[in-house]
Amino acid sequence: MDERRKVIVEHQQAVYSVVGRVLCGAPDLVDDAAQETFVKVLRNLDSFDKSGPASLRTWIVTIATRTAIDALRRVGRDRVRLATVSAQPEAAVDTLENAVDRQRLGERVSEAMAALPADQRAVLVLRAYHDLDYAEIAEAVGISRQAVKSKLNRARAALRSVMSHDG
Repeated sequence: MDERRKVIVEHQQAVYSVVGRVLCGAPDLVDDAAQETFVKVLRNLDSFDKSGPASLRTWIVTIATRTAIDALRRVGRDRVRLATVSAQPEAAVDTLENAVDRQRLGERVSEAMAALPADQRAVLVLRAYHDLDYAEIAEAVGISRQAVKSKLNRARAALRSVMSHDG
């Protein structure tokens, strides 16, 4: 398998995850943004500094994040409705009531995430789902570390507020 194909195969899940969460699952934007991400990655792969401070994964996630935010700006959307994804229980058997409760919680979280401004949502996604540190998030989103902390705090507070009032 050539290097370029290997990069796509190894990182497609991370790219779709970032793009999907930043765009809140809008199917009309996700595939295009993921494809645009890989076009940018492959076009610039030779210029990636393997001995630099960022790992290949972080570099690709950065491109994916910026591409998703740009896609939102292009279509003039500050907020996109999050597609509801029902989680499958890991336990072999679960009660219907617990499954319904999980689905409702997932929908509430999805709605709360969709209500966040795109920049706060992007910062939260990169921290919570991709475990990037503040410096990596700052690089990915193109803001200072202090701005990352501020946006992350505001996003978490907004989610807590929505979740506690919906209770």
